[in-house]
Amino acid sequence: MQIFWVSDPYRWMEDPELPETKAWIKELNKISGPYLSGCENHEKISQKLTALWDYEKYGCTEFHGENYYYWYNSGLQNHSVLYQQKNYKEKGNVFFDPNLLSSDGTTALTQSRWSEDGKIWAYGLSEKGSDWTTLKVRRTCLKYIHSTNFLV
Repeated sequence: MQIFWVSDPYRWMEDPELPETKAWIKELNKISGPYLSGCENHEKISQKLTALWDYEKYGCTEFHGENYYYWYNSGLQNHSVLYQQKNYKEKGNVFFDPNLLSSDGTTALTQSRWSEDGKIWAYGLSEKGSDWTTLKVRRTCLKYIHSTNFLV
């Protein structure tokens, strides 16, 4: 078996907390910021994009255990909200809202899986764009989040 070493000179950029990464982003913003803010159509483009993104979005309904689940975004929410319902006749209740996890909206759901019987939901969260994920495990019958954390 041969071993090949591959150069990865930009690996430091994968860690947003490194001083080098922060300095690089700051320098990049010095270049891109004035250009973008100086664009005469900047405000029109921003308004048009906001208007195009501002519509309700529904994910496909899934059945796990005794409940139906679907993702819903009212329009300009940073993240879609997971709803739980017993049947199609009732309105769903918020089961998980990632928008409440951080004030700046940078905590994101990165993955999720249901147990075969639908009684357990495991999900991963990433903070501030990090590659690190905190895995959490939640019982679906509980109204509150009491979960176990695993850092991976």
